Amino acid sequence: MLAQLIVFRKMLEQLIVFRKMLGQLIVFRKMLEQLIVFRKMLRQLIVFRKMLGQLIVFRKMLGQLIVFRKMLEQLIVFRKMLEQLIVFRKMLEQLIVFRKMLEQLIVFRKMLEQLIVFRKMLAQLIVFRKMLGQLIVFRKMLEQLDCVP
Repeated sequence: MLAQLIVFRKMLEQLIVFRKMLGQLIVFRKMLEQLIVFRKMLRQLIVFRKMLGQLIVFRKMLGQLIVFRKMLEQLIVFRKMLEQLIVFRKMLEQLIVFRKMLEQLIVFRKMLEQLIVFRKMLAQLIVFRKMLGQLIVFRKMLEQLDCVP
């Protein structure tokens, strides 16, 4: 039985080592996937470099048109940025409205808390009134017994 336990323990240790090796293999696989992605990016960069070479040749032939085109592109980007700023401004206005609504909700909450306090005070007054009623009844009973000085 002890021998079987020793064998079982050794098998467990081997399984732990195997598990660690599997973890390392998973890390290695992920690194390989990253290398594949990097290789694809390098290919795209090579294609991009070839395209840049062609654009440089085209630019030499039509230099002034390219400058004009770039100016137009910058104007388009500027216009898009302005549109985004307008959207941002509208969002800020909505946030201001939302903030005002939150402030009103806070005021409403405080009023509700005051109403709760008022309700508790009313409940205490009702209890006090009942106690006064009982005291009056008790006093009348004492008066009937002629015990009141």
